[in-house]
Amino acid sequence: MSTPGIRVIVPCYNSDTTIEKCVLSILNSKGVEFELYLIDDGNNNILTSIKKEYPINVIKTPGQEGAGRSRNIGTYNFKGQVVVFIDSDVQIHSETISSLIKPINDSLAEATVGSYSSPSSNNFYDKYKHLYLTRRYNTMGTYINNSFWSAICAVDFKTFKNINGFKECFTGAGPEDIDLGIELSVHGARILSVPHAQGIHLSEFSFIKILKNDIRKGSEDIYIHWTRKVPIMYNRHVSKSDIFAVFAACCIPICLLLQNFIGFIPLVLSFLFYLIVRIRYLKKVFVGEDFLFLVRSFFMTYLLDVIRGYSVIKGTSLFILESISEGKYKPFSKGIN
Repeated sequence: MSTPGIRVIVPCYNSDTTIEKCVLSILNSKGVEFELYLIDDGNNNILTSIKKEYPINVIKTPGQEGAGRSRNIGTYNFKGQVVVFIDSDVQIHSETISSLIKPINDSLAEATVGSYSSPSSNNFYDKYKHLYLTRRYNTMGTYINNSFWSAICAVDFKTFKNINGFKECFTGAGPEDIDLGIELSVHGARILSVPHAQGIHLSEFSFIKILKNDIRKGSEDIYIHWTRKVPIMYNRHVSKSDIFAVFAACCIPICLLLQNFIGFIPLVLSFLFYLIVRIRYLKKVFVGEDFLFLVRSFFMTYLLDVIRGYSVIKGTSLFILESISEGKYKPFSKGIN
């Protein structure tokens, strides 16, 4: 099944509960041949047995290196055309890999990204997050700038080498794919969103997990854009309506606190402005859901917009701290340049 033309790389950290489903879904891919590499970055106990059962390669990292370095390690000694990256908690559809690589092979893009498929969960928070991801991004099928999503993606390997792959200085997972998207755009690479490249997210979202994820991702996004001197609006995650919504969402509690001094009208106007700005978004993302789900979604969206406002402050503050320290303090970094 192996061919030097395509390599699929799965970084694995704490992946025992999901990795076998991930591997099986990749091996069941249709219309494409590839070699599959799992990168063991720690806290994995079943990779040895999986290696004996399936036609895969397993590489052990020296220690807990992080997602960026793990993906780079997976590309070592590769001499083919395309590298595909899939997260260990994603179960892809059978046509996902072929959908990712086709635009690259057809010279329509140097990089492609997919998305999660529609949710089937009864957990409100998991369903909310998946509807947001699938209905906002899955239908685009357009070129994107200064943004990348490494959970389901592919990159022309020559382009990947030219930009020196993922940055290896970041801890955990997150900043490296934001940075890669900017690096690709800076070098003129075309990044295409591919609607049919989908996968099921096997790790269920909870209320706390969404909050932690959005705070971390949001502050990372702001920090990286400040660091790379790229306006935050120049990616698919931020539109003018998003900026207005976050501003209005943050104005509401401020007006509430200052109500005794400024009166009740500013609070009402802030709420109405927020509702007007977000009504189109709510219709697009949560169309077809029942009334109770829509009400809960409205309040969840409001909370996340407030968190986005906090993330702007946090990400900007981290950038300022790094600037003041002349680079001695480096957020999200392992201290490797």
